[in-house]
Amino acid sequence: MNISLITKIAAPIAGSLANVAVKKGFQFLNQTDIQKAIEAGIKAVEKEEEKFPNQQRLFYSARKDGLSGTDNFLNHYFSNSGVLAQLQKPLTNQGKPDIKVLTEIFKKAAEAKNIKLTESNLQKWIETFVNAYFQNTTTYISFQVAKNNYFTQLNTWFNNVIFAGINVAPQEEERKRLVDIFVMPEVKEEVYEKILFFTSHGYFDKTKPLEGNASGLILGEKPENRPLINTSGRKFLASQLLSENKSQKFVILGGPGSGKTTLMSYFALMLAQKQPQVLGLDRDRDWLPILIRIRDFVRDLDKTIPEHIRVFAETNMALQDLPTGFFEHWLEDGRALILLDGLDEVAEEGKRYDVVRRIETFLRKFDKNPAIITSRPVGYRRYFFNRAEFPHYQMQSFNDDKISLFLDNWYNSRFQDRQQAQRWKESLQRALGENDRIKLLARNPLLLTIIALIHRYQGGLPKQRNELYKKAVETLLVSREKIKELSSHQRLKYLDMDDLKRLMELLAYWVHTQGKFGSEEEGGTLIDKDDLIEQLNQEIWELKDLKLYQAQEETGRFLELIQGRTGLLNEQGQDYYAFVHKTFQEYLCAQEIQYRAKNEYDLGIILNCIQENLHDSHWREVLLLLIAQQNPKAAANAIRMILQNGSEYEEWLHRDLLFAGYCLAENLKGMRKADGKLVQEILEALIELEVSKYEQVGGRVRGQVFQILSSLGETDFEEQALEMLKERSDLIYEKRL
Repeated sequence: MNISLITKIAAPIAGSLANVAVKKGFQFLNQTDIQKAIEAGIKAVEKEEEKFPNQQRLFYSARKDGLSGTDNFLNHYFSNSGVLAQLQKPLTNQGKPDIKVLTEIFKKAAEAKNIKLTESNLQKWIETFVNAYFQNTTTYISFQVAKNNYFTQLNTWFNNVIFAGINVAPQEEERKRLVDIFVMPEVKEEVYEKILFFTSHGYFDKTKPLEGNASGLILGEKPENRPLINTSGRKFLASQLLSENKSQKFVILGGPGSGKTTLMSYFALMLAQKQPQVLGLDRDRDWLPILIRIRDFVRDLDKTIPEHIRVFAETNMALQDLPTGFFEHWLEDGRALILLDGLDEVAEEGKRYDVVRRIETFLRKFDKNPAIITSRPVGYRRYFFNRAEFPHYQMQSFNDDKISLFLDNWYNSRFQDRQQAQRWKESLQRALGENDRIKLLARNPLLLTIIALIHRYQGGLPKQRNELYKKAVETLLVSREKIKELSSHQRLKYLDMDDLKRLMELLAYWVHTQGKFGSEEEGGTLIDKDDLIEQLNQEIWELKDLKLYQAQEETGRFLELIQGRTGLLNEQGQDYYAFVHKTFQEYLCAQEIQYRAKNEYDLGIILNCIQENLHDSHWREVLLLLIAQQNPKAAANAIRMILQNGSEYEEWLHRDLLFAGYCLAENLKGMRKADGKLVQEILEALIELEVSKYEQVGGRVRGQVFQILSSLGETDFEEQALEMLKERSDLIYEKRL
């Protein structure tokens, strides 16, 4: 009997049985599983019949001698109330169907249709059907029971978000539910084109120039060897991925902290909480999420992906008694959502290609299932997964609306009083609005979460950025989880937590002065892995006064500790590392310079650094953060040196003055008392630029003046600046004032 006919017979009876089971309060099996069990019974009989080709074949004869369509004999048989009552038994915990009853009903129904059967074979065939049907229903019920336990564990693993490490009383431990604070990010489709034309010297990319080649000329290179050009594609909510595309397999790329892992956790949670419609999936289908952290799988490469999934669930999720074939049951039917998170976390090049091939094999074998693969862009190769089969998307930063929604969720989940929640939200929004640099950080979901935590426990954000970053560093580096990991697992032999902070400062300074530069999207400056290992060996050797081999061993343990974790220093692919955000590199670099100056009692180290790097955009934030942490007198000396620097074209560009103004905007405590005259000079010069005629001051300078004066709100210089602006208000455009 062909498969389609078996399905036509099994489908309606499965629906009837499922409805009866629900009415009686039994919901162990859904219609899909009941249908599979009936089909398995019919197939078992036909397989048994094939062993005896010269004997009468029960279901074949019933089909041959019966009528077609809805009047088919087998349809009549399986819709008989007596048959239904027997088939309900395993679904309602009443045991195995009665073979004699089913045989007698079959015999009478055949006689009524004048279908001739050999009675000696009839009971044997019915018994074969019942045994297969009962075995499969029993197995599928055990699968559903196991699935409920699996869903419980998924909710425990991924819905309880723990934030630890903010060193501000009275925090003990912060727990939130992911579904309460989650904000669905947007993704943008990657569309690649080769847009080249030929010149006598080579091929020319007219979309964008190559690095280090302002003309974009590609000398001696054929078009097929050129990287494709990423042009503008569609942008929509990540929850629409599975409904917006014909393809059901995707790659999502995003930088550190952009929310890839959180998104995959949320997708798994929605299915565990039986809300597939949130993801654009059929709500009536029995879905199973399978979330694979690739960093875990890569440590288990002696197993296939299905084997790894099972072992991980049993070992890490306390699901010791999963029935055999549990995950395959959903995979083979195309009812699993496969989530493969963190391809970039495969450190070794050879292993990465191996993992890609294994993923391809796995997805090809179970090709009826939707699948999403995530990775950071650095180290990802565009030929890993064919874009025709696997459309690629980029995670998008939060815009103002997303930030606002996150803050709504954050404070509403914290306070039952909605007015109190709104007050807290508005307080943080004001703090973000007053500091463009911090607001820029807030567009990264990870950093926004850190900012919200700091604000929650301090009642606001520190007015000085370096204080905010200090708290953020503590969050990323000195969390209780990591302290526990260091002590319980003895990951590190020689380094303790204080050493880690020093090591990060040393690395940040080295990277900032020697590292290779990447895009802002990748978190700032990239560190070649081999260079990093060599530098770590040197720093650990000197920091702990070890033998070289001991330092090398500790370097290996250190890299193992940070591999795949959301900490200050993250893997960016197989060949590079980077700080989670360039801001933390800049902050820690400033801390290292400060440490050296204090350690050697030499303020000149700081002054020399400022003089050597003033107006270098790469060093701008480092210098601002460095000056902000000086005592008032030292900060005043540094700023006066800047004002007297005599930079080229200062008369027109005002770079020295503007930098001094930005220093004041860092809210330098005690400056007015330490050198009130200096503060007065800077403010007077800035306001003089503000009231000057437009043709005398360029638009770019005027824009910076506006930014500085606006940033003085809630600083020690606010009142003084307002009074001076009031005195000249008749010369300032009303809206701007």
